[in-house]
Amino acid sequence: SGVEEELIKYKYYFQFNSVERENFELGRINLNFSDLAGVILVGAYNEGFVLKLRELGLPMVLVDEYIPSEDIISVMIDNTDGILKACKYLCELKHKRVAYISEEKNEATAYEHYYGFKQAQEMFGFVNDDKLITESSGKINDGFRAMERILEQNKVLPTAVLAYNDIIAIGAMDAIKQHGLSIPKDISVIGFDDVRLAREVVPALTTVHVPKHLMGIISVQRLINVIQGKKDIIKKVLVPTELKVRKSTALAKT
Repeated sequence: SGVEEELIKYKYYFQFNSVERENFELGRINLNFSDLAGVILVGAYNEGFVLKLRELGLPMVLVDEYIPSEDIISVMIDNTDGILKACKYLCELKHKRVAYISEEKNEATAYEHYYGFKQAQEMFGFVNDDKLITESSGKINDGFRAMERILEQNKVLPTAVLAYNDIIAIGAMDAIKQHGLSIPKDISVIGFDDVRLAREVVPALTTVHVPKHLMGIISVQRLINVIQGKKDIIKKVLVPTELKVRKSTALAKT
């Protein structure tokens, strides 16, 4: 909505295309427009597609993703800082045995989240135990299975779990409940993104809010600058996050 809102100001026509992660086909994306001015790619996980667009000479901006070796304008979430904010809050609640469920680390953003958590372990004195860290593909049922692994592999259970995103966190919450444990009395849960569902689950999910609407506006502004041939454009913009405290977190059990 942020992209569309800002493009209207510049009198550009907006066309939306979506692709599936598992069944991605490069040829299915229609780029045959004589008046195609530029492209905004959101969560562009397919590096080959991004590089093909660049070969075509199209003005381009990546949103919530970047390719470290390529000089492409990106509007990014400050993922590491967001994770550290969540972990600082858990530290204030006296949590020390904190679990982390990561996205599969084949994307730059997943590494940033993971790096933030590893930093937090040192900064806030969290227990450093490999059994407290596992991966998920990012779906609710995979978040459920990931949390089950943590519960089954740890004789001493974590008092809190931090998830790569809200969807994984919601799956983890279901697993915690099915093991007869209470949220947040037994285990606190924090997500990342602040999707609408985070406010609707029971208990409502504490999460790191990502200003997606603002990211859309900024991405258009950067794209217009490229189209207009402006120089000295900042290549990477980091958008700050905000912790939204709800009912899924509480003081650690003593």
